Amino acid sequence: MIQSKFEKFNDNALKKILVVLLDALLEEGVEDPIRHNLEDEEVFEIVENTIKMMGFEPEWDDIDFIFALYSLNFNSFNEESKIEGSLVKPTISTYRYEIDVFERVSQRLTYEHTYESYSEKNVFPLARKADEEGYLSIWDGNQIDSDIFDTETEHIKWDYDSLRKIK
Repeated sequence: MIQSKFEKFNDNALKKILVVLLDALLEEGVEDPIRHNLEDEEVFEIVENTIKMMGFEPEWDDIDFIFALYSLNFNSFNEESKIEGSLVKPTISTYRYEIDVFERVSQRLTYEHTYESYSEKNVFPLARKADEEGYLSIWDGNQIDSDIFDTETEHIKWDYDSLRKIK
């Protein structure tokens, strides 16, 4: 389980970080955590740089914790950009989500078939003719091997509707 180093900080230290973060976000006009989030590259960089300014090398979990803390306490800032009262701290949870990957695939599939014939020389010609005329399908055999030798990703879709908290 990940754990941000900032989870161990007291409220006063965290409030100082949040005040610096708010000032930086206000300066860029991206302070509202409902409209702007870490998916905005600008917001991500501001959170990362704020942590660096405070003398820490940020990890992914630190950026996650600080922005979640900021979002939870956004309405607690007063007119002087100070936080009143105790902080509401985020807790770690586990989430499940899906990503759809649309690819064009070049592959070899091997199907094993059986065919009854009076002669070995006649098996392939008769089996092909049966396939062409719809009496046999190459996919009716047992797939015994496959080899994907090339893929081309055409599109990736992050399925936001699939996000579910599981713990």
